[in-house]
Amino acid sequence: MYGYEPKVITAAKSGTSPYDSLVAGFNPDYTIVVWSGFDDARELDKSYYNIAKAIYQDTFNALYAEETVAPWYQLNDQLVEKKVDPISGEESLLGSTYWYLKE
Repeated sequence: MYGYEPKVITAAKSGTSPYDSLVAGFNPDYTIVVWSGFDDARELDKSYYNIAKAIYQDTFNALYAEETVAPWYQLNDQLVEKKVDPISGEESLLGSTYWYLKE
């Protein structure tokens, strides 16, 4: 999602294949899934790869056009927050934020 982050906090997962592009994400108010591709199994030109990301970004930005902060989940005493490098799985100050239940 680098370069296509909405102006409010969301959780999102994107993916592409030779045939389609997909983004699924949410915040406490909305869940949005955007798929782009062709219904006849045509391969996508690389210029199509970011269309779903752009639509996702534009949609969340439109939903919160008048706001600078959207609702987000709050940590509680049962959750731990860590920043983890999504590639290595190691803790990293520059990583993505993950929450998990305390043991």
